[in-house]
Amino acid sequence: MKPEEVAGYLKQHPEFFEDHAETLAEIYIAHPHGGRAISIAERQILTLRDRAKQLEGKLREVIQFGEENDAISEKVHRISLSLIASQDMRALLSSVYLSLREDFAVPHVALRVWGGNGHADLPEFAPVSEVSREFAASLTHPYCSAHAMVDTAGLFGEASAHLKSFSYMPLRNGETFGLLALASEDAQRFYPEMGTLYLKRLAELVGAGIAHHVAPSTSVARTTRHTLAPTDSPSSPPEALTPISTAAAMPSRCPAAAAAGIPSSSAHSATNTATAAIRSAMFVPRTG
Repeated sequence: MKPEEVAGYLKQHPEFFEDHAETLAEIYIAHPHGGRAISIAERQILTLRDRAKQLEGKLREVIQFGEENDAISEKVHRISLSLIASQDMRALLSSVYLSLREDFAVPHVALRVWGGNGHADLPEFAPVSEVSREFAASLTHPYCSAHAMVDTAGLFGEASAHLKSFSYMPLRNGETFGLLALASEDAQRFYPEMGTLYLKRLAELVGAGIAHHVAPSTSVARTTRHTLAPTDSPSSPPEALTPISTAAAMPSRCPAAAAAGIPSSSAHSATNTATAAIRSAMFVPRTG
């Protein structure tokens, strides 16, 4: 008889342990953390203890990620109020830069807007290349990369040579009219595998705020650069576009799994998947 057949029989006939209680009491197995023999009941208790410890660790991670998400939601709420209170374009742009720098700790921000009238004096409305406009229009969601895309490296000026992670968000109001680009010297800040929920919401807020102060126009495309004080942040690139950098894509990595040392047993796979999903949705740097 095979071990699988024995295990299957015992599962299907739990009364066996009641009918043969004396046999169960006589069976001893090796201690998982030592050489001495222990009873099956004691072994079951040790197994349950180990499982409880693993679940407690996963619960702590879920709670931690939930608290971080709460903090991010509060930051998104603050920038929302700030954008609503902005009386003009200058005030709105100042609010965007201040929030990204102070609340989200993003060291480099490039904001480009085209298709509007009345703000030619602002650097955010300087001419934008056609390839950059096409790149922004091709994005269906925020795109994170380890290298600058198309000709966007120049938007970050002299700092571009030191930047190691980028995130691009199209600004839309029906049609694409701008691009919000974030960058950092930290290679773990923006990476291809990260979730983009908050990046998407941020782009929608900024796009709606700018559209409110921009008069429609078919004028020539425009661009700008705005670099903030340095501090220590799933998408696929459009097939028709190629990055200007030849750097290899960042290796795939699940932040929660890497940090927690997730076991391979199927008993915890659902918890591991949920934890990784929560972590990936965060607008925070990857650790480890």
